[in-house]
Formats: sequence, C-alpha cells, structure tokens
Amino acid sequence: MTTEFRFGVNPVAPAAGVAAREATCRCAEDPGHDVILVPGNPGMTAPFAALIA
Repeated sequence: MTTEFRFGVNPVAPAAGVAAREATCRCAEDPGHDVILVPGNPGMTAPFAALIA
C-alpha cells in the first residue's frame, strides 16, 4: 500500500487583500506545493492559550 506524499506551505504573514492572497497561493502552486496551511485566527494568537490562562 502506498500513500501519496504532498508538500505544503505555511505563509508567515497574512496577505492583505484578495490580490495579495491570490499571488501568495499562485507562488506556492508554481513550484508544485499542494497544500496551503491557514491559521484559524489570522493575525491573532490562538484562542486556546487565552482560555487556559
């Protein structure tokens, strides 16, 4: 049994505007990346840390 191996990227800074997000996605797609990781709260800290504090 074989499993398909996929590459992904995680943008460090959120892109401002639709055109910038599309450009980021296209830059990731051109070299063959399959997945773009998007945080649940772009530009903010994770809510779980605040809940347990």
